[in-house]
Amino acid sequence: MEIARRPWYIVLFLALAAMPIVAGDADRVRVLYIGEPLGSPLPYFVALINDPFFDVTPVQAFTYNLPDDIAWRSVRRYMPRNYELLSSYDAITLVYADAKLFRPEWRSWFTWAVPDGVGFTFTGQDVEKHQFLWEWLDSTVGEVIPLVRPGVTHYGMGEDPGVIRVTRPGHPLMAYLPWSEIGRHGSFYDTTQITAKQGSETIAELRTTFGKSYPFLVWWEVGEGRSLSIMTRFAEDHRNPSDPFFDWPYLGDFSANYHLYVAGRQIPEDVEVLHLIRTTTVEAWRVKNTLVSSIDFIAKLGGNTGRLEDMLGEADEKLLESRRMYLDYEFQESLALLEDMTDDIDEIVIATIEVKDQTFMTIYLVEWFVMMSTGMVTGVVVWTLMVRRRLYREAGSTRAALDC
Repeated sequence: MEIARRPWYIVLFLALAAMPIVAGDADRVRVLYIGEPLGSPLPYFVALINDPFFDVTPVQAFTYNLPDDIAWRSVRRYMPRNYELLSSYDAITLVYADAKLFRPEWRSWFTWAVPDGVGFTFTGQDVEKHQFLWEWLDSTVGEVIPLVRPGVTHYGMGEDPGVIRVTRPGHPLMAYLPWSEIGRHGSFYDTTQITAKQGSETIAELRTTFGKSYPFLVWWEVGEGRSLSIMTRFAEDHRNPSDPFFDWPYLGDFSANYHLYVAGRQIPEDVEVLHLIRTTTVEAWRVKNTLVSSIDFIAKLGGNTGRLEDMLGEADEKLLESRRMYLDYEFQESLALLEDMTDDIDEIVIATIEVKDQTFMTIYLVEWFVMMSTGMVTGVVVWTLMVRRRLYREAGSTRAALDC
């Protein structure tokens, strides 16, 4: 098998990346993320998979620039097989999921799950032929979504730019993030003309340039569960630029917070510490991925990577311990250990460069000696056959020729 020939630290790294955390694992939020998890128009998924709080199951159900048959196979393969499995999740997220891919019984499961205590988040907007919004509202799922079609003839995607205006600053989703300092990141190039249902709470809205307001963040309680709607359009596509909101440095923290909220979990108040932990973790994983590839390449060239393997193993242990502290809400301790790990990674980077240089120097020397040896042998042969050719001059005649 190919994996058997790989260095052990590659296997260890991949195992650690996919391994659930044993300590405090029961406290993690299990999220069923349906819609566009990969290359998402709304970059919430990346934030979740890099946060120890969450155990995410992705289901690709996004049909924009994706053939329907491929999306259908994904939904059929990865959707929970029965209601018991679906209701075992702490939160379900629909992000630009195409409603036509879902069987009626699956839609009913979503409707049943929320009153039974499963958190629910909906984000969508109809785009051309794709049913990302209205089809959901008109189905049984619309019973748990805190939105309704507006009482006008023309509704849907508006053309007016909108700016976020917080209406409930004391709400947990608003209180623990710097919404008051969002600045230009709080704007969108267009808005969705939608109305909040009676009994729901709009905690933030989009105020257009013409003075109209439409819901941005709306939530309500349905039985024992919470349902939240986030009304935004695509982050970007080939025709539209990215909204400034999706460049907000705290967007990942917002994604984590609203998933914790709908799941009924406590939202940590240490905003800046958590933000630093999350951004540092993401950057550390990126560097580690590059390091693993580099060390694998050096090993294939015959370099001595033993010391690098040991250093990488120690960094992995610190990362796991930091994640355990994070799950226990020991954020200061987790950050301190994470910063210590990043220092270790910096040392591994320097050591990797040194080993790489040594490996290439060895290769260059070997190639130089081979070329020199080949050149010397070739020179001797050429000199012997060409320069010393007089030693093998042709005889004028043989004795047999004289006798004739």
